[in-house]
Amino acid sequence: MIYIRDEFIDERKLRGESHETVIAIFNCELQNIFNQEIE
Repeated sequence: MIYIRDEFIDERKLRGESHETVIAIFNCELQNIFNQEIE
């Protein structure tokens, strides 16, 4: 289940980060959460 938090995206946009960067960071953080749940 993958979902996008609008607050997360908006926060990154306010810092001037590109949409691609936002998604890349978001996916990385999702992966970290996913890996923690497996262990």
